[in-house]
Amino acid sequence: MLFALVAMPTVGQEFSFTYHTDYPKLLVRTQEKADRLYYPKQLRRFVQNDTSLTDFEVLALLIGFTADKNYLAYPDLAVERSLYKLNDQGKYREAASKGRLFNKTHPLHQMTLIELSFAYHQLHKPDSSAYFGRQFHRIMVAMAQSGSGLHPDSALFSLTPIDGHNFIKKYLGAEIGSMSAGTDSHGNYLDVLEYVSEEDGARLPLYFNIQHAAKQLKKQLRESNDKADATGQYPDRTKKL
Repeated sequence: MLFALVAMPTVGQEFSFTYHTDYPKLLVRTQEKADRLYYPKQLRRFVQNDTSLTDFEVLALLIGFTADKNYLAYPDLAVERSLYKLNDQGKYREAASKGRLFNKTHPLHQMTLIELSFAYHQLHKPDSSAYFGRQFHRIMVAMAQSGSGLHPDSALFSLTPIDGHNFIKKYLGAEIGSMSAGTDSHGNYLDVLEYVSEEDGARLPLYFNIQHAAKQLKKQLRESNDKADATGQYPDRTKKL
């Protein structure tokens, strides 16, 4: 199992990625119009399922989306879970309709992509199912090449907090054991998910970097608290001093 996990991310690997140094550099590049990694330009290629798009460019796309106004990593989880629930209830048309609407503003959310692929499969629309399935797979492969996942400083890049779960269950075909949080040597926030082999029950922790999502959540909470304080929602304790 360990050999498989070590070998899996490096098959055909064309680049190296270290979150602490490369994430900020790539984020800047995705926002510059003259750069080949410019997010809007690369996104058009991804949406068209351009086969010449490299795994490195897909990873850069994921990073670029973290600067998009529609990127709300934690609030968006509720929408994606609702898509899963609709499919689970057999409401495939509703799942497809709601998923397509969400996908317009969140084209790189892997859980939405796989739920859309499943919904269209159940609706006997193989072309649409394959279209979203390919995009889901491209993101998984790029994610697999972003690190080994075996050490905190080589954590796999995870766009949202649910991506690590999908990676283990849908890409590696394993179960998830214990779940916890941690940091790398630079203080970047990590999800730590235990890989559990279905064959022999062997267990191994895998690390997923979600610092960008955690940073955004902290900012949202701070702004929410500031707004509540400004409207007088919280009592003025200074009067009791």
